[in-house]
Amino acid sequence: MWKISVTLKKIVKNRLEDVLKSLTDELYDCPNVPTTPELFFDKRSIKKNLLEISLADHHFGKLCLNGSGIEDSKNSFYKAIENLLYKAKSFPIDKILLPVGNDFFHIDNMEKTTSRGTPQDVDGHFFDIFKDGCKSLIHSIQMLSTVAPVHVL
Repeated sequence: MWKISVTLKKIVKNRLEDVLKSLTDELYDCPNVPTTPELFFDKRSIKKNLLEISLADHHFGKLCLNGSGIEDSKNSFYKAIENLLYKAKSFPIDKILLPVGNDFFHIDNMEKTTSRGTPQDVDGHFFDIFKDGCKSLIHSIQMLSTVAPVHVL
């Protein structure tokens, strides 16, 4: 009698290092700072105002039935920021607070699940969603910094 046991282990290439390197390379190669829409913020007032852009529940990368997912996530994120800037244009803005976290991303890991393991429908691979979400966030911070100093929380 013979006993044979085999342990199989899936070989996973460490894409995290590749994605982070590609993200930093793209950001260094892209010196263009996005501009804010023509809003004409009033700088003459003595009052000081803090503008909070709170888009913490964005669910970046969520699969959309009527759109392209990641592209729609980027576009809706930028539109929401532009809309909030437009609504605040009559106030002199001295500082912008941008809290980030909670459900900014729709998934938390490569298995495409939440922190508690609930499977989610997403558009794309985890690393692509992470990379595009980070790039969108960085470009929004650059855009907001043309109005006032930005504090990211």
